[in-house]
Amino acid sequence: MAEPTWFEETTFYVFVITAFYYSLMGFLHPTRFITFPVISAVVWLTYLAPQAFGILYTPKFLPAEVYYHGFGQSMIMATLCLVLGTIGWRVGLSRPVVGVRQENDIRPQALLIWGVVFMILGWTSFLYVTQQSGGIVAHYSVDGNYQLDWLGDEVIASFFEKISFNISIVLLMFYVLLRPKILGFLVLILAILPTVGDIVLLNRRSDVVYLIIAVAVPLFLVRNWVPSRATMLVMAVIGLFVVFTFPVIRGTFLIGSQQSVDIAEAFRTALFESVLGGEVQKEFNNSVGVIASVDRLADFGYGRNMWNLWVQTTVPRSILGPEIKQFLTFENVGFAETGMKAYRWAPQWFQSYSSAAMLFYDFWYFGALIFFFIGHYFGKYYLRIKLGSLSAKITYVAILLLVPHWISVGFAKAPRDIALTLLMFALMRLADGRRRRERLRYNKSPRSI
Repeated sequence: MAEPTWFEETTFYVFVITAFYYSLMGFLHPTRFITFPVISAVVWLTYLAPQAFGILYTPKFLPAEVYYHGFGQSMIMATLCLVLGTIGWRVGLSRPVVGVRQENDIRPQALLIWGVVFMILGWTSFLYVTQQSGGIVAHYSVDGNYQLDWLGDEVIASFFEKISFNISIVLLMFYVLLRPKILGFLVLILAILPTVGDIVLLNRRSDVVYLIIAVAVPLFLVRNWVPSRATMLVMAVIGLFVVFTFPVIRGTFLIGSQQSVDIAEAFRTALFESVLGGEVQKEFNNSVGVIASVDRLADFGYGRNMWNLWVQTTVPRSILGPEIKQFLTFENVGFAETGMKAYRWAPQWFQSYSSAAMLFYDFWYFGALIFFFIGHYFGKYYLRIKLGSLSAKITYVAILLLVPHWISVGFAKAPRDIALTLLMFALMRLADGRRRRERLRYNKSPRSI
């Protein structure tokens, strides 16, 4: 088994110190906890750093030449993504914003109406997915969700379920904070229930992150709620537990499960043996292998691989047919193919890749500039928030929900998710603006006697 050299150790600890520093800013200045640099640093630190530590000192799942060629470069790429994202954020904050609408650019009633609309869409998709297993109870059983093939219509329905519920929760959270009425709280609870079920019974890590951001960030933006440092420490522990323990205990709480688990022991094993000890194949092994392989061949995708992944995850085969999907896909581009050419190495097919590896595969280190533009976008929107735009607050939270997935899994779904999210909000604002103009004309028209 390979032993780390000064290069691997130096690049790793530079990355950890950088991520820890930006995370610490959120702890020392709690009002920054919703900012893009802090959120991204926390994700890099809690998700990637422990895995990288285990691989650094126990690279048992990587050939030595792949480890020495790819580990240090993976750390450099991750550090660049983190730093350039922060620089982009600061540049975005420094640019003046003109033409910003104020707090009343969306009516609270519209938030309730559209929150209900998206909740109904989410529940419709959710019920369709659960019917593939025989109903809601069966869906959360040992023969339910995790036994589906996940092909065709259920994949499409699952996508609309997630994005609809997330947007619904954000809209309804803003509504109940602006207009705390019983009806709003009841609808909000109804929108949250499927997410809670996925967290408790399916042990989905992403849903925990979505729910925390969708609840905590509107609290800050509307009610100026700032978490105490003790709360932030508790949330950090919960985050570590969720990230590393959920995959271990997954399936234990399903209806009909005969498994038993010691939660404390599962957490200890997952963190100190599986992750920090490097005893289990983790996602970051795929990232190291991909970066080493594409750098050795110098056969970069130049956007083709990102396009292929977008087609794979977005274009519905069941609707357009396999021929159309094949026609839209570039050939001879892919992680597995590149790995086999370079080192006769193949990534684990069921595990994801970090955004650092995906961007490096297509654009070398220049791929980190994508994070500069993302940070710049969030910086500009945060400035609009400071100037009082309610629509900017809502859009900021909805897009911020996607950031943890972008970092840990990559940008394959980013264009689709951003486009649909912005389209939904644009339609909502258009409908609300049209209704407002009609009411204004009615109020100004002569009244009949």
